Amino acid sequence: MSPRQSSKKTQPNSTRTNASVREQDNHKELFPIVGLGASAGGLDAYTQLLNHLPTYTGMAFVLIQHLNPDQKSWLSEILSKATKMPVIQAENEMVVEPNHVYVIPPSKTIDLLQKSLKQIRFGEDEARNCREQQSD
Repeated sequence: MSPRQSSKKTQPNSTRTNASVREQDNHKELFPIVGLGASAGGLDAYTQLLNHLPTYTGMAFVLIQHLNPDQKSWLSEILSKATKMPVIQAENEMVVEPNHVYVIPPSKTIDLLQKSLKQIRFGEDEARNCREQQSD
């Protein structure tokens, strides 16, 4: 066998290699996004969960807590003491990353579109309903 023929057999097909690299990159970009919702008393459950999760889960966590719309939330600061993962209050257009915890702010709903959080502010009727539910 000539050296030229053997080198052809050992060289990878560039089209196949490029496709494999693209496929690997897509798998790196894909990760689970876990949504968790809680009402009053949810802080304890969130804290226990975060205490038991490893820092590198390969997942993103979006926490939706029933909060008073008229008060500042300290939930992200409190939960950041329960995990080494970054705990961030979600902002509009924020890109979701694995191994992060996102807390939805009061008076907001959230949509997830192509790995980006989109906040939608409650209208006055929804905010009033939240206040009424908390007073019950």
